[in-house]
This record gives sequence, structure tokens and C-alpha cells, in this order.
Amino acid sequence: MQQLITAGLQRVKEKKKTFKPRNIFNIDETSLLFANYLINRLLQNFYQRCQKARRNTVALACNAGNADVCENLRKVSKLRCFKNFKDKLYIDYDYNSKASMNSNTLRSWMIAIDKKMRLQRRKLLLIMDNALRHDIPDKHTNVEIHFLPPTTMCHLQPLDAGIIHNFKSNYKRHQLDQVITQLDESGTYNITDAIRYVKESWDSVTLSAISNCWHYTGLTHKPESTDRS
Repeated sequence: MQQLITAGLQRVKEKKKTFKPRNIFNIDETSLLFANYLINRLLQNFYQRCQKARRNTVALACNAGNADVCENLRKVSKLRCFKNFKDKLYIDYDYNSKASMNSNTLRSWMIAIDKKMRLQRRKLLLIMDNALRHDIPDKHTNVEIHFLPPTTMCHLQPLDAGIIHNFKSNYKRHQLDQVITQLDESGTYNITDAIRYVKESWDSVTLSAISNCWHYTGLTHKPESTDRS
């Protein structure tokens, strides 16, 4: 196992030599419960009809000192709670019947990122796991994918080294605090609130935490202390 990790790390280091540090990103996904058991109890009489989507999948991408986020959520018929809500101000929103990240969702996101990188004249390296649903052609002009070896993700992915854990802890805290506020003020709680929580929770992950997790995997040198301004 250690040999596989060492070999995988060496391959990533060789690959990243041709990219600027700011253009090397790790991307990974994680599931979020729209409402956990405690919040279900709090909201048992307050759910709107569009709350059938209880599980969300969030895809996070970051480099050693910056961040980006996209989210994939289930859609249940027409969500009336989206009527006057501009989700693009918070995340890149998509949906499918299983509320999971799939090749089509990732492909659409990568096409948009590739276009953005061309306009900025940047070359991007995306480090990700080798899950079959991510088995998509690497035919982008300005984005290159590097798949990690099987079973090494928790050792070589900065997002798995603590960034996602930090994000989810923030999400639970924001969720509970704001749900209580929503109940006090309006008695409603819907998927648009969850989208806001995702954005706020990601913004609450400090740059020093992100940098430390990159360093932990061995992909970067020990970072200087830094936070988001």
C-alpha cells in the first residue's frame, strides 16, 4: 500500500511540474443531508412540498490557496422555491434523479471551466479519484485530468485530508443556526436555504486550512500562515 501511495505521489509531482501552482486543482464530491435527524425533528411540521430532495451531492474544487465550488442536487418536478432565487450567485447548480455526481454533470462543469481557462490563457490540472463515473474523455484544450491510483485518495487528495471535513462541520453549524432563525421568522426551510449554507460553509473554510491539507498530502511545501481576507 505504501509503495502505491509513494508511486502515486511521485506521478502527481512529475505531472504538476508543467503547471503553475495556482492552476493545480483537486476536485472531489461529498454527500450532504438536506436535513439530519435533529433538524427533521425541528422541522417535521414546517417542510415545504419541494423538500422531497433530502440528500445533496456537492463537488468541491480548490488549489493550495484558492477555491471553487459546484453543486449537484436532485430536482423534484418544478421547485417553486426557485422562482425568485438566483442560484448562480452561490453555486453551479445541476440535478438528476439520484442526486449524485455523474459524468454528464462533471463534463458540463469541465466544459465551462475549460472555456474560462481559454479566455484567461491558463492551463489547468485537475487531480481526482478514479471512480468510474468520472471516466470521461480528456479532450479539453486548457484542462488536463490526472486520475489518482485506486485506494490512495485519502492519502493523496487534499480535499480528503481535512478540507471536506472542515466544510461539512461548517455546514452543519450554519444549517442548525439558520434553521432555528428561519423557524422563528417564517416557519419555512427549503432547498434554496441549503444552497446558501453550502456557499457560506465553503467561504468559512480558511485558506490556511486548505494549504495545510495540501501540505499534508505531500503535494506542496509547508505553507505560510494565511487566511481569506
